[in-house]
Amino acid sequence: MYGHGVWPTPVVLRATIVAVEEDWGKLPTSMHIDDAKLVFREDMFDPVTGLRRGRLYQWHDGQTQPSTWYVHQHPAVFEDVGHRDTAGRFRKELLTYHDANPFAGRVLAANGELVIALGTSDALSLWTVVQVERIASGQELLSIKARSNLGVLPELDFVKVPAASKEAVLAALTKLRVAAYREQASSVVEQCRPTAQVILSHWFDAVAGINARADDLGDLIKKIEKNDVGKDRQILLNTGRTLGLFHNRNKPNVKEKFGELARDIKESDAAFALQAIALLLHEVGWTKA
Repeated sequence: MYGHGVWPTPVVLRATIVAVEEDWGKLPTSMHIDDAKLVFREDMFDPVTGLRRGRLYQWHDGQTQPSTWYVHQHPAVFEDVGHRDTAGRFRKELLTYHDANPFAGRVLAANGELVIALGTSDALSLWTVVQVERIASGQELLSIKARSNLGVLPELDFVKVPAASKEAVLAALTKLRVAAYREQASSVVEQCRPTAQVILSHWFDAVAGINARADDLGDLIKKIEKNDVGKDRQILLNTGRTLGLFHNRNKPNVKEKFGELARDIKESDAAFALQAIALLLHEVGWTKA
């Protein structure tokens, strides 16, 4: 195979396609790509929009690594040494990857919400494939969007959080952050319900003196609504109700009851649920201005 060096060196990351729950167990533990089956080469990153564009390359099953290449002198290595052929090219043993095509069909099959994990299990980011374009070279150029997670949740003002509630509230939000970084969209939505229950029950106890921490979220909202502190708090109440309804969509009996109306949870639903938790924190007044 023949090639040439690229300078500046592009950003290359280990990539894992997360299509089903079992794929989370396939996240790599090493940052080195010498055993990576799939890598993402970044062509462009916009930190403002959180949009990345790049290409996926795969290591074919049965392929011998490294493979023999004949390459011109690297533009950044002026003292390159080794055997040259008659055309002046160096012979090198290099890791070899091929275009991971076709990918567009997988995105369409996943309803445009296929997730790619970039990095390793202890340091990764989650990205949703939003567009696939086939460029003139025949490769597929992916546009991927960062999953809205940690940046969505506001910073707590612990002066405003009741002293007896700090530990429970912080534990619930920490668990939600972990889910937002490492789990399927359905798991993120599912974790938002107990988080909402912790926030609302501790707030209700602080402002009304009623301990309803053991109540289900639906029963808790009914108690708040009937209490004076729930008067004119429709945003708070309806946000809690919505999170409860989203949670129910994961239940098999709900899917059986509502059929097509009980669609599967999407990445956009997870982003909305996280925004709803942020809204609850603002509504109870526990965030920094």
